[in-house]
This record gives sequence, C-alpha cells and structure tokens, in this order.
Amino acid sequence: MLGGKSLYRKKTLIILYLLGLALVSLGLVSELITVLTICPTSTASTCISVPGPAILVVLGIISSLAGLVLFVIAWIRTLMKQAQRQQWTWFVWTLIFSWITMAIYLIKVPETLEPVQPANAPR
Repeated sequence: MLGGKSLYRKKTLIILYLLGLALVSLGLVSELITVLTICPTSTASTCISVPGPAILVVLGIISSLAGLVLFVIAWIRTLMKQAQRQQWTWFVWTLIFSWITMAIYLIKVPETLEPVQPANAPR
C-alpha cells in the first residue's frame, strides 16, 4: 500500500499476465519457426549453422524469459492477494495449476477495494 492505493490492482495483474503470456508465446513461436527452418525434418543428426536464424533463437529466448519474469511477478502478487484475503482454496489451486487457475481467478473473482482512510483520521 502506498498512499492508500494498492500497487498491484487487478487491472495491473491482468496486464502483467497477458503481457507475460504474449511474450512467452512470441518467443516460443519464434524459436520453433527458426528451428524448423534451420533443421528441416530429416534423419540427419546435425543442423546447418546459419548466424541469422541463430539470432532469432536468441531473441526468442530473451522474449520468453522476459515474459516469464512478468508472469512470475503477476503470479506471486496474485498469491499474496489470495493469502491476504484468506482465500485458501484459490491459493492452493493457483499454487498447483498456476497459469490456468490464475486466468480463471483474474476473470471470475471481483476486485474488492479496501477502504481508504484519511491520513489525519483517528485510529
């Protein structure tokens, strides 16, 4: 909480989740297409080494890692929110089946805003 506002609202978690998923998907598709073009389907155990497609594989790996970092941030923050709200069933399911349960949680469970107290209010 910073100034009465949560740093990771549901909208922010959805954006992190979708960006992470998109980057991981983009990286994996890039790597798959590059590998399939470099190594055509054959029984040969060696592939030709071309520097151009190898760069695409490296960019795909970097994209996948960046997406994974965003996804892990959203996953951890979602687990923290579930623990704070004592939603233990959601917590266990999100811990076990992370990405699919997290998507269902972000779609299904409404965001409950915490009441904001003025700074000079008595406690």
